[in-house]
Amino acid sequence: MNTPCLETDRLLLRPIKKSDLQTAYVKWFTDPDVARYMFWGLHGNIGRTAEWIDFELQMIEVSDWYRFIICKKTAERSDIPCGSVLLYLDEEITDWEIAYHFEKERWGQGDASESVRNVLLFAKNKLKLTHVMARYAIDNEASGD
Repeated sequence: MNTPCLETDRLLLRPIKKSDLQTAYVKWFTDPDVARYMFWGLHGNIGRTAEWIDFELQMIEVSDWYRFIICKKTAERSDIPCGSVLLYLDEEITDWEIAYHFEKERWGQGDASESVRNVLLFAKNKLKLTHVMARYAIDNEASGD
């Protein structure tokens, strides 16, 4: 199944696009506060982020990898990414996992809870999953809620 578009009252969750490159690089991959909670390190150049985008574009049609780009549904930010949620089958532990990240400007706005809840509904209703795990950094307590 291809990564679908999902919506909440405030958010659009959609597949990644090549045009997300600049925003992803500036807002996620070069911000040490965002990157410190992620599996990746800081990207020293936009080429590394372009490689990430290319990888994610290849994964859109994979049936065990769903990267949703999160956009606020407002006139000025209708298609500009503010974060992403990934639902994937972790082959090391043979379990589905959910992970997310957001630009610093969106921290504390409820976007993570709202988007993760929507992706979990997709996992339950469309993929028929009964179990999804998540991890978070102990020093980032808000992510554990």
